[in-house]
Amino acid sequence: MTWNTYCIGPIDIGWGYLPRVDEVRKQVAEFDEEDTSLGADYLLPKFERDVAQARDEGLRNGWKGEFLEGGMRVLWQPGDVEFDHGFVWKSPDNGLVYVVSPNPLPYLEKL
Repeated sequence: MTWNTYCIGPIDIGWGYLPRVDEVRKQVAEFDEEDTSLGADYLLPKFERDVAQARDEGLRNGWKGEFLEGGMRVLWQPGDVEFDHGFVWKSPDNGLVYVVSPNPLPYLEKL
């Protein structure tokens, strides 16, 4: 997948509205067990791969590997036929926020 990665200034309010990766991981695992139309164990491995790729994108873009505000959060976005997941997290490095999205978010370049 091609990711769009942004590093923006601190955001202090609203983190509680975004689900943590571990919460979504649990939901995805449960859905994978219930719906086998996509093939057994399809969604969870894809989600885990995307989490790892998002971390790598952050590291390539200056993130130092530490989290604030409860860790990596999931950012849902409308896609062609389903919702796409992106990721967002806050770093203790001056409170910088990293956004890794499957869709371009050009307005973030202006923040």
